[in-house]
This record gives sequence, C-alpha cells and structure tokens, in this order.
Amino acid sequence: SGSATVGLLLACTVRLYSTLLLPHLSEGASAGRAAESANMGYVAALGVAVQGVFTLETGLSVQTVLHFAGAIAFVLGTLWHADASNALFTDVGDTALALSPAARTAIIVRRVCSEGLPIMMLMVPIGLQIWHWAAGCESKGGRLQNIIGLAQWALVLNFAVFYCTYACDFWVMLESG
Repeated sequence: SGSATVGLLLACTVRLYSTLLLPHLSEGASAGRAAESANMGYVAALGVAVQGVFTLETGLSVQTVLHFAGAIAFVLGTLWHADASNALFTDVGDTALALSPAARTAIIVRRVCSEGLPIMMLMVPIGLQIWHWAAGCESKGGRLQNIIGLAQWALVLNFAVFYCTYACDFWVMLESG
C-alpha cells in the first residue's frame, strides 16, 4: 500500500539522518538525544507502515485498533523525534550546517512544523467538536467530520514538510565532503 511505502521511505530518511547528520551533532551529553531522535524516527516510520497495512474499517475491529495504533505511533514518534532533533540542531557550532543558508532555513522550518502547528491543527477540530456539542448542533456531524479529516491531512502534510527539509541538510553535508 501507499502508506507502507511511505513508511519505508521515512525509515530510509531516518537512516540517512543517522548516518549523515548525527555524527556532526552528537557530542558528549547530546549523544543520548541523538539515539532518541533516530529511534523515534523509526517508530514514526513503523507507525505509518502499520497504518497503511491495517486500513480503517467502519466498525470496531482488531484491524481498526491496529490502524489507530499506527497513527498514534506515527504522530507521537514524529513529535518525539522532532523534539530531540530540534534540541540537537540548536547548536550546530561551526559545521557546514551553520554556514549554509539552506540548512539554517530548513532548521527554522522544522522548528515551526514541530512546535506550534501540530497543536494548533489538533485544537481546531477539538474546539469545533466542543462548540458543536455545547451549541447542540448535532445535524452538522458530516461537516465536522470533514473538518476533522482535513485537519488530519494538514497534520500529515505538516510532518511531510518537516521530514523533507532534511534533504537540505543531507545536500549540505554531502557537498561539504
């Protein structure tokens, strides 16, 4: 399935991240954060793959539970990976990453994609659900489901941008030798 392929590609991205970037970022005390960052990236990749293999069904079943478990693993793995990664990228020292405008921009984009936007995207549908419940608007359920679906896709797109920005860092490190 498409999500299983995305999971494989994400795992390859995390492998490149571990091989090309972490050796330049993990010194001393930050070595633990580097391992945490890589491991949680792999958890996110596994979550996407599981979500794709076990598709969502309309009723409650083992397959549906596994689908939701994959989604949770993807979101939490990505957020945990992002937290550790952002901590590692706060001090790039005098590496090629610090000298490259593309890498510095990628670091800023990753921080924006991981620190404010996910919470905001999750709060919009939750806030709308509470508002509909408080106002007694039960007839608008279909529209609310569409908004929740759009917020989920926006969250996935946000995380895709987050992971894609590593391409700038990979390019900088490969060009610097």
